[in-house]
Amino acid sequence: MMTVLLLAVHLARWVAVSPDAEIAAVAILRGVPPTLALSVADVETGNVPEEETDGQRDGVSVGSVRDNDYVDRDNLAVPHITRDTVVYRGNVGRFQIRATTWCHPLGLGSRAACLRRLQDRHVNIRAGVAVLAYIAARHPSASWAEIAARYNTGTTGTAAGARYAAKVERAMERRLRWGQDNRRGW
Repeated sequence: MMTVLLLAVHLARWVAVSPDAEIAAVAILRGVPPTLALSVADVETGNVPEEETDGQRDGVSVGSVRDNDYVDRDNLAVPHITRDTVVYRGNVGRFQIRATTWCHPLGLGSRAACLRRLQDRHVNIRAGVAVLAYIAARHPSASWAEIAARYNTGTTGTAAGARYAAKVERAMERRLRWGQDNRRGW
């Protein structure tokens, strides 16, 4: 089973696999509930469609990072926004990985190289799920809501973390309800 999942994750780079299927496969491989990983990705960039051609969405310039001086904006420019290339305040891609926190621990190189690599869908998905798995391993008794809060704020007990966890829980409930309804043929 593990070999099949590993093969599926590697094949995703060459085969047209949907982002959701790739997230689910990587999550299973890393021991993270797929619904949690999918819901975190939904909450992080679910408001951005898979493709957007106007170069801007909700005031966020694509390929640029606001409020961060360490980024070379010219090297991050992309022709159009996608869920995988959106960069906002140093957070990159579908899972909005915080480059200053996670580039080194994930072994993604210097910040500039890491920012470019995280705009690759496959790298971003593996990184986002790896962060969730890392948090779950560091806090084995934590609920999924606490893991979601830590993913967003780095800690629990904050109002921002609680709001984020509630959003993730609602997204998980929607996904679970949709799955049940879909199995019934609705």
